[in-house]
Amino acid sequence: MPGEQQQHSQQHSWASRLRNAGWLVLHHAKKHTGVGIVCAVAYFDPGNWGVDLQAGSQFGYRLLFIVLLAGLFAVFLQVLATRLGCVTGIDLASHSRLLLYNRPKHTLLYRWLGLYPLYILAEIAIIATDLAELLGSAIALCMLFPKLQLWHGVLITAFDVIFILAMGDPLRGKPVRTFELLIAAMVLAVLICMIVIISKVDVNWADAFQGYIPSKYIFGSGWNLHV
Repeated sequence: MPGEQQQHSQQHSWASRLRNAGWLVLHHAKKHTGVGIVCAVAYFDPGNWGVDLQAGSQFGYRLLFIVLLAGLFAVFLQVLATRLGCVTGIDLASHSRLLLYNRPKHTLLYRWLGLYPLYILAEIAIIATDLAELLGSAIALCMLFPKLQLWHGVLITAFDVIFILAMGDPLRGKPVRTFELLIAAMVLAVLICMIVIISKVDVNWADAFQGYIPSKYIFGSGWNLHV
């Protein structure tokens, strides 16, 4: 009898642990899935679609290794940034300022040779990436509504970005949930469109898998690697 009671107690303990672990996973999924979907928009925007379609139409499957390599680098950098934010609670820009703004020695030297050039480079990178998203969204609107001019699409895209940002701070408050649901709906729509398009395309899977293998063709032209 004591042995049976001990076995029953162990089974109950394992069941309790599994139940607690399940609730913990669901809690974190509910809390962080929306933020993850918002971050995933960077890979679903029309700018990326336009570049990928152009590269595919010109080079076929031969640049898929570059896509794979870029994805691995992106995952690595994002994991590092996520760990930094989770541990410290502040973003990378704040870290840069804390590290370089008030140095005990050579303060102005660190500011003018480290912090300020870093800020300028970051702004240039932000503008360069956002320009692709802005033009990609404008082109997408022009494709959906042929009567629109490109500059009309640019203005509409800029307005809807300002409108979404005006819904609330993405880090606090109830409007965040609305923002996350809106982005999730857009991502789901893009995913459905992607599935429909892929289902209608006759993919040569042998060539597609071969594209993930590094080849001399990737480095045969600077334009290939750039795309």
